[in-house]
Amino acid sequence: MHRINFNTIQNPDTGRYLIEDFEISQVLNPHTLTLEKSSKPYERTAVLFGYPNFDSSLEMVSDINIPGKFDSSETLNSPEIKENVAINYPPLPGTLEEVELLEELLQINNWEVETFIQDAANETNLKKVKSPTLLLVATHGYFDLKSETDIKLNDTVRYETKKAFNDPMLKSGLLLAGANNFLSAKDQARMFFEENGIFTAHEASMLDLFKTDIVILSACDSGTGEIKRGEGVFGLQRGFFSAGAKSVLMSLWKVDDNSTKALMTRFVKKYAKGIEKQTALRETQLELMKQNPHPHYWGSFVLVER
Repeated sequence: MHRINFNTIQNPDTGRYLIEDFEISQVLNPHTLTLEKSSKPYERTAVLFGYPNFDSSLEMVSDINIPGKFDSSETLNSPEIKENVAINYPPLPGTLEEVELLEELLQINNWEVETFIQDAANETNLKKVKSPTLLLVATHGYFDLKSETDIKLNDTVRYETKKAFNDPMLKSGLLLAGANNFLSAKDQARMFFEENGIFTAHEASMLDLFKTDIVILSACDSGTGEIKRGEGVFGLQRGFFSAGAKSVLMSLWKVDDNSTKALMTRFVKKYAKGIEKQTALRETQLELMKQNPHPHYWGSFVLVER
């Protein structure tokens, strides 16, 4: 149930998708349905992250370089590490176009917009965000990385280890600036950096988003997570809801840059003008359906409200 977009279910008798005949809302808690939606106008503030430089040096994207005898910069640049890259994430040029388009659309509608791209699209800057009305992160998402990059929280540093990966809130996240360098570094080098380009759902839960109306995760697999009986999905959505966000727009399966950009620009344009977000998403998906009828292209994203 947590991994289904009900809008993409097709009526076998009519051939029509549910989205064509119904406006379906997905909520984190059924109690939400009994609450009256607030008509209070929100502040027009947005923070956009996109097109991270996954190859940024860890020194550049981290606030903390723990002092010690170990020369981390020398080790990170050693030929041995460069020749043994375990995981390498390619750049997403489509997210740069997406962020630039959204920035323009929002500003046209008198929104105050702050944008972080390339080296600036890092964990340090994301953790400094303070309750914008709209927060968008356009990058690679992941669920259940290979054991080589399993994540453990240490008292002083966060770095990957094979030994402890039982917390489901660590199994999904977003890749930000510096991720490739971190993933390719040896364990000893990893220990020297607080921010590593791997932004987990656990870290998302510690953000300040109590005045944030919507978090948009324009990334692959951003809606997935480990399902626990009675607890819902422990994934990125859980993290951002714990941080206070009122709603999360996220993907349930991998989508290409162009399809994502088309959906995001249409949706944000409507939302920026004041159209209710659930209505804005439905209108957007119906419009995209006319161009590409198959749900793969328009049905990946779902909006879940707290």
